[in-house]
Amino acid sequence: MKPDFSSKLSATLRCFTVCLLSLLFSQSYAADPVQLSPFLKKTTTFHFESLDTDVPVSFYYITNSTHSRPYNIGSPVLVYVKNHGHERIGMEPDSSILMDYLKQRYIIVTIDFKGNENAVSPSFDKDMHKLFKAIYGYESPSLFEGFNLTPRKYRCFFVPAGCRVATDLVFWEIDKHGANGTLDYIVDFYNDIIADVVTGKGEISSPEELMDRQGRPMQYKLAMDIIYPSMPKKKVPLALYTSTQVTRHPHVSPLAYRPHTIGLLMRGYSYAIIDHCYNPIRRHYWYLQEYSLDNWNGVAAYTAAIRFLRTHADIYGIDDRYIGTIGHSKGAYSSGLLATPDHENLSERQTFGDFPEGSAEAQPWPGYSSNISVSYQSPGLRTWLVTGENIPTFVSMGANDHLLNNHRETFLQQAKVLEEADISHVALFMEDKGHELPYGYDDKLGIDRYELFHTFFDQYLRVEEKLPPEVLMIAPHHNEVDVEPTASIFIHFAPFMNEMSVSDGEGVKLLRLKTGKEIRGEWKSSRQGTMFEFTPNQKLKNDEAYQIVVTTDVTNKAGTRLAKEVVSDFHTALLFHQ
Repeated sequence: MKPDFSSKLSATLRCFTVCLLSLLFSQSYAADPVQLSPFLKKTTTFHFESLDTDVPVSFYYITNSTHSRPYNIGSPVLVYVKNHGHERIGMEPDSSILMDYLKQRYIIVTIDFKGNENAVSPSFDKDMHKLFKAIYGYESPSLFEGFNLTPRKYRCFFVPAGCRVATDLVFWEIDKHGANGTLDYIVDFYNDIIADVVTGKGEISSPEELMDRQGRPMQYKLAMDIIYPSMPKKKVPLALYTSTQVTRHPHVSPLAYRPHTIGLLMRGYSYAIIDHCYNPIRRHYWYLQEYSLDNWNGVAAYTAAIRFLRTHADIYGIDDRYIGTIGHSKGAYSSGLLATPDHENLSERQTFGDFPEGSAEAQPWPGYSSNISVSYQSPGLRTWLVTGENIPTFVSMGANDHLLNNHRETFLQQAKVLEEADISHVALFMEDKGHELPYGYDDKLGIDRYELFHTFFDQYLRVEEKLPPEVLMIAPHHNEVDVEPTASIFIHFAPFMNEMSVSDGEGVKLLRLKTGKEIRGEWKSSRQGTMFEFTPNQKLKNDEAYQIVVTTDVTNKAGTRLAKEVVSDFHTALLFHQ
């Protein structure tokens, strides 16, 4: 076959364009595009405590007031984050991106850090969440006060410069791909719950008669939104969040502290938020009980979402080798399911017994894997899905989670299952939290939970960057006191480590500070070479200071060294009896 000269030339020109744009962006920090000037509505500043500075914020809209229609009040918001301290990956110019969304009647909010190298995640994520709250006037005056623009409720995308948003991308359809019997189940559900209860809605006899409140056909499509780099200079890992709202709020809500996905985006991820596999009665009639079709269709729906992303990976700049999932509350099952090996071949948890197996149409996006690289689940995890082959998994549970009973006992059982499976994992019990994702400082463990979440994801998804390994936790933690002299030493790393570099007596040392002498002992590794337990050959002394030193001789399996030495000083308890 002769080489296609035109395609080779086109590829060369594209490469040249991306390189040129990359050079331009590395040397200057442009103001907002002049094309937007006629549409400027307001310029102000927003204070970022993490930077101790006021950051310029500008608002643009194509007309004098926002576009609204019944049940969809206001316009979606695109917060375009410019010149932060992270690498710009999408090389498409700001002007073409922003003008496109302006024409689509997005409210454009630009925020410009002017190349401040300290404007990075996770340091400024809390301030990003405060900006999100200010947009909606939550716990503060709205940034929209003084002009006639209404932001659509929580339809607010935080987008790093050079990135775009693709919305309402259908990846699975209940009527086409749902298990046989699903529509009949919905009919029966409708007759039990809606008929003769909702005004004007009577009993029906077939799926064809299913209608929403306005008399329109029911919505059977499951969709996703993706924030992705446009004209990327490299492909990026993807973090997927299973939405906990019917309206698929991009970053959940200003009412809850969940800036986690904003932080991932700023650090160079693409981000997708997908629909839960809802019973459409929930979507159209807001019925809160028995809202889910997960038991009958979860395997089919959630594997289809990953296959869709792999099918379209080139379009959205996704490095499809590295996909991580975040499942909270009703989304936890999807993330737990995908963390399980051979999940595509798992049976659904329930079947409609009087109906034949299969679905009306074949499952979509065939030929692609639905495997992922890392999973987060809360509250807790689905223990029946855990095997020794599961991918790295982060689970958390709040002591005050209103959805659970016997929280501590439940958590301990789940942690035991993960430990026995010997997979790389973090199991985090949050004494001061409820139904939430990890954040806040944990005094007992000596860690920042929010940073721990991001570090865990980075280590298993940003593999191509050859990041140095990280010490996730040390026990005893730094400055811990009243440590039992018989206590073992635990060091938790990510990712998978070169075990010999930890246990050879050179990589990690335990020192008695009074004498400066090293304490020898035995090492035991677990969790696929990420957790290491050190048992000293002799009991530690009462009421003395010790130091754990994790040196830069420690390496991961790829041979990358720890970036800097990690030290933990602790003090043993004064015991009056032996």
